Amino acid sequence: MLVSTVEMALKLHEALSLAQMYRRIVEDSLTEVYIFHPDTLKFLAVNRGANENLGYAEEELLDMNILQLMPEFDRESFRALLTPLQQGQKEKIIFDAKHRRKDGSLYPVETHLQLFGHGKGSICVAFILDLTERKKMEEKLREQGEFLRSLLAALPVGIFIIDPVSHRIEKVNLEAAAMIGAAPEEIEGRSCWEFFIQSAGSCPITASNEEVDRSERLLRRKDGLEILVLKTVKRVRTDSGEKLVETFIDISERKHLEEELYRLSITDPLTGAYNRRYFLEMLEREVERIRRTGNPFSLIMFDLDHFKSINDHFGHAAGDRVDSGGRAGIIESRAGV
Repeated sequence: MLVSTVEMALKLHEALSLAQMYRRIVEDSLTEVYIFHPDTLKFLAVNRGANENLGYAEEELLDMNILQLMPEFDRESFRALLTPLQQGQKEKIIFDAKHRRKDGSLYPVETHLQLFGHGKGSICVAFILDLTERKKMEEKLREQGEFLRSLLAALPVGIFIIDPVSHRIEKVNLEAAAMIGAAPEEIEGRSCWEFFIQSAGSCPITASNEEVDRSERLLRRKDGLEILVLKTVKRVRTDSGEKLVETFIDISERKHLEEELYRLSITDPLTGAYNRRYFLEMLEREVERIRRTGNPFSLIMFDLDHFKSINDHFGHAAGDRVDSGGRAGIIESRAGV
């Protein structure tokens, strides 16, 4: 009997120790914990986290009910919320609400409600998570997202966000849509190869396993026309996995200007005939070619005698007309040969 009594005492002591430990965990938790009667909604116990966050003393809270903390609910709506717990349809109810502090300020919370049997009745326990910091972070992320979307739309370059596996376009900005001549929703979901047909079947960045690829490509518009663009593809790692960001700018006008500048640099502005610079450039190429091939090479040079006298007698305008017609005839003769 003595041994049995000692064993019972040890088990009771262990149970009491565990109970005290659990109680300390709940009481000292920074998460708000409220124990209240499901019928009267009056608080039976509150923890330190509730006292500190609300600004009430424990004695003040024990004279209150949960509706005084949740201004969004009245007694009828809150009882309706508890009904699935009381009827055993649910073990837990989770919802977002607003809590009101002693000073009247409101803060967002996530409420977890559970019902526990206690004696012949039951008690309701509310675990309250303060969402203030989370809401601030969500708002900050939302603002950053809005800023990035605005920036994406305003950038004067076309942008595709592409899945690297399927090569489907997930996002497209307005500049890219304007360059293609289609609405964004007509482009999203389609393969990037439909617009960059030179790369069809082989993505230059995934094939080379490089981080960045830059090249000149032809972009096919909705109407079938093709424009030359400078395209840059970069790997970007996101929370949802790796993405490819393609940016491209229309360089067709710049390319045309470069070609025009080059043409002007090698031709005579009056006649359009090739000038001395181009002659020397081509002469070097031909000399190099005959050194490699051993083929024969000939060079013919001629001049118009006394051309200066035309300028002296009839003026430079007349000389320009004669020069222009003479060189044009030479060009036509070459074309005929």
